[in-house]
Amino acid sequence: MRWVDRLKGMTALSATVIVGLGIAGCGTSTNTSATGFKTGSYSGTTSQGQTISFTVTSTSVEDVLFGWQATCADGQSHSNTMGGWNTPITSAGAFTLDGSVDTGASGQVAGTVKGNTASGTLSRSGPSSFGTDCSDNGVAWTATAP
Repeated sequence: MRWVDRLKGMTALSATVIVGLGIAGCGTSTNTSATGFKTGSYSGTTSQGQTISFTVTSTSVEDVLFGWQATCADGQSHSNTMGGWNTPITSAGAFTLDGSVDTGASGQVAGTVKGNTASGTLSRSGPSSFGTDCSDNGVAWTATAP
């Protein structure tokens, strides 16, 4: 018996609920079963207490933005943010990206996403908006998605 035939004997309310439940299952999901990681917005902190955030899709890590803090060539400690980059993500949840900003500095972020948790390291080197070179290498970070 087809499901439509089964609906004939039901009240209008019962039929609406059953059809509605079938349609609700057709949307997109943040299920981790196919990829091993949750899609969505991630946020967290670095080992320096700075912020890191990004969005994970089924194929990429997007809009990576992180804070950094370093003792720079002028001998002073400076902190700022950099990012806005995107990179492909492997089916195993690994990613590595290299980006640059208008000061001429470069940044690197590497990590792995598993379930709703991501972790990795980041680095930053080169000229800063403070007028001095700053390097910040191998900084650990963790982030989660709600």
